[in-house]
Amino acid sequence: MHARQAAPEVCRECGTPHPVYEIRDVKIAHRGLEASVADIRGWFCVDPACEEIEFDESTDSLERWVAAGDALVLKERARAKQIGERLRRSRQTLHLSQVEAAALAGGGHNAFSRYENGGALPVAAVTTLFSLLERHPELVHEARALAAETQRVLMGEATDIA
Repeated sequence: MHARQAAPEVCRECGTPHPVYEIRDVKIAHRGLEASVADIRGWFCVDPACEEIEFDESTDSLERWVAAGDALVLKERARAKQIGERLRRSRQTLHLSQVEAAALAGGGHNAFSRYENGGALPVAAVTTLFSLLERHPELVHEARALAAETQRVLMGEATDIA
């Protein structure tokens, strides 16, 4: 049996005095995904802007909180992989190489590869662009021209996008 740890005098994060020992359901979030972990035991900072918890080491609260966070990370990776597969299908339907797709999306030379394999989650504008181009493939030529013009402006070779 563990001896109960001493109550902290101040919050370790913000220095607010006298954290309160409570049992709470705690929400955790990661990149737009959320989960709730029931019955977390520990000392909670009394400053509502802080939200720091010093977990009660005699319980499994920390382990359950970490496991819930890990589950959100895995869910986010699965979501990135699913979006990547969708982008790959769109790119292939449009007969674009990854380099050409990255030029349209404005990413680095291997950005599209990272999107497609789930290594990076693209911003919504990228998925929207490729969904739009898949529905209207006649716009690919115009999108290429605009992307090239934008790149010239960014490189200082032009001053405006027509």
